[in-house]
Amino acid sequence: MVRTLHLYLARDLARIAVLALGAFTLVMTVFAVMEPLRKQGLSTEQVISLFGFTLPTMVSLTLPVAALFATTIVYGRFSQENELLAANASGISTLRLLRPALMLGVVISVGTLALSNFVTPRMAAMASMAVESNIKEIFYNRLRTQGYLDHGGYIIHAQHTDPDQNLLQGVVMVNAKKKDDMELVSAGRARIFFDTNEQGEYFATVHLHDAVAVRPSQRHTRESTVVQQSFFPLDSVPLRPPMEEEPSWYDWSRLLDMLAHPEQNQSIQRSVNVALRRLSHDSMLRELKAAVESGRAYDRLKDREYTYLVRAAKAAVSGYGSHARLFGTGAQRVEVELRKDDRVVRTVRADGGWVLPTWSARPYQGVYEGDASKGKSMVTLRLEGHVTVEEAGSTPVAARTHRCEEWAVGSPEVPQDLVDSILAHQDAMFHPGPNSPAWTKKVSEYLAKKLSELRNDLLAELHVRVAYGVSCFLMVAMGAALGVLFRGGQMITAFTLSVVPAFVVIVMLVMGKQIVRNPDIDTGFGLLAIWGGIGLLGLANVVLYWRLVRR
Repeated sequence: MVRTLHLYLARDLARIAVLALGAFTLVMTVFAVMEPLRKQGLSTEQVISLFGFTLPTMVSLTLPVAALFATTIVYGRFSQENELLAANASGISTLRLLRPALMLGVVISVGTLALSNFVTPRMAAMASMAVESNIKEIFYNRLRTQGYLDHGGYIIHAQHTDPDQNLLQGVVMVNAKKKDDMELVSAGRARIFFDTNEQGEYFATVHLHDAVAVRPSQRHTRESTVVQQSFFPLDSVPLRPPMEEEPSWYDWSRLLDMLAHPEQNQSIQRSVNVALRRLSHDSMLRELKAAVESGRAYDRLKDREYTYLVRAAKAAVSGYGSHARLFGTGAQRVEVELRKDDRVVRTVRADGGWVLPTWSARPYQGVYEGDASKGKSMVTLRLEGHVTVEEAGSTPVAARTHRCEEWAVGSPEVPQDLVDSILAHQDAMFHPGPNSPAWTKKVSEYLAKKLSELRNDLLAELHVRVAYGVSCFLMVAMGAALGVLFRGGQMITAFTLSVVPAFVVIVMLVMGKQIVRNPDIDTGFGLLAIWGGIGLLGLANVVLYWRLVRR
């Protein structure tokens, strides 16, 4: 008889749990995942294709709620229709009748742990690969639907896009990387390139053609200068996919491995790459400043055709690898001399100028198709104010001089030996020694903070997974007990009461996770919040089952 009752209850539990799971999962997937992804630029077809990848994540979240709903309803009805009373009269205890619910709780806990630690991370990785393979389509789709892109300090608008040719037409761009010195640039057309590096980072590089730039003449004034440039230098913009890698997407073994070696994390590697680029830029700018202050010409900037000699009365480096300002005087104007085969072919003089290093995944060399080489730090030389350009000729008669408001060139590269010297000390960025360069200490402090935040994030993820798995069993057990205690027409009340402590537990899990992530707060307080909620839920179960025993 007991076995028959257990099978009867188990069938009802399974049927209602499956129906509730389907309904809850569908609603959660559409509103919590699919709609946000669509708003981030994914087309409807791409969003639908990701449905299967996101399903395990949603199931791991809705499975405990569905089981909680099923146990509350089944045991509430069992108590309401006096079936519980009849079973008790036959000598079957209430606790014995709750075994199917407790077994369901065990299955839900094991299933949730398996999903969150093994299945969900693999599906997330596959979803990320699917999204990244369509990163170009996402870029163009956002540009078409939103009308503009705001990324990496640049705001870009295009009237027409041609994804097949990678062309933008009617381009208007705002360079807002320097808030106090923003530039507005328009171009009839632009070519865009999509590239990836060894770490799997995706970059968009925009080459503007026949651009017209509007920039402030002087800081803190309303006057502007309008100049036409055959090209306009831009940093390559890192493209963050809508489904970016997070610790919650690591399987259990990778989570433990990453906790032991957090420097392997992609975000840390990206920070290292950015630091290396800025260090090489800063080293070049300070080398140029030293040459100018000593009265020498800086002759280390070269491209495939020319060597550029830079002279000035004074140079000032601003920012960390951001730019250098060149100043001239009455006797010594700013001068850039272009040499080819040790012969001067062009000399440009002006009242002032700028040296602007940028990093490009697809360096611009004045060729429409772009350069085949990738990942270079380029230098833009920009002279302004009463600019004179002297073109050397084979004879003095053939020489030409013309004047303009601004002159710029953007093809020289940062000297490779400077880049190599920075790369040689890459390991010292994590573990600086007594003989390491002075800059490694500053970078090491920055990376140490990032590593500490990542370790805390990984630790929080590890504890939350285990705690959530344990809470699944406790929530299902509580739902069955409340269903029995609140008989009659109070089944919905029992479900509501069981959701309240479950909500409190989830809030404490989230709150504890945020506390552990915060480097300014002791991680012990966060872990206390995570496991404190589980303790309260366990205590509530003890009280409820004690009441059932007394009955």
